Amino acid sequence: MKKILLLIVSGLLIACMAGSAMASPASSTLINADTQEVVSNEDLYLAVDNPLRLQLSVVYTVAESDITYDYGAAVTPWPNSDGNVLGSASDVSVILPSPATFTLPKITEGTGTFTDPNIIFVTRTSSAPSDAVYKVTIGDEGFFLTSASTNLYVPEFPTVAAPIAGIIGLLFIFGRKKEGL
Repeated sequence: MKKILLLIVSGLLIACMAGSAMASPASSTLINADTQEVVSNEDLYLAVDNPLRLQLSVVYTVAESDITYDYGAAVTPWPNSDGNVLGSASDVSVILPSPATFTLPKITEGTGTFTDPNIIFVTRTSSAPSDAVYKVTIGDEGFFLTSASTNLYVPEFPTVAAPIAGIIGLLFIFGRKKEGL
């Protein structure tokens, strides 16, 4: 009985710590074409008239292979650190390849990864206010552009608390197991 309980609790802790990091089908990611680093869900500084070169990468399943993936782009001014929305969508230009589509190669098992070889260019114009923040969405992925050169990265609470709670829980369970309770 104790082993079953230990197995269930351990499984639940692992599932809680994994959270949204578990893979989902047809998930897209934006990759910096120059550095090959993932930029999805990131805060990026972009200097004026210095284009960011991106590529869209998709992880897909057998059921999604051989379909055409069509994507667009949107720019939305976002509240900055003071809570103010500065600038307009025209301060950032996104140039998509023409056409902004690709067909996922056919696979017969497992998952496949396809990176569109076409480059997406994102540029911030000189008319952008100095403390403006923009949310750029390409396909179903997005990231934040800021015109301020400093970023403060603070992890979300569950990112820190879940692993700590899991370790404390495992220590408690194994400590009780050594005591023979």
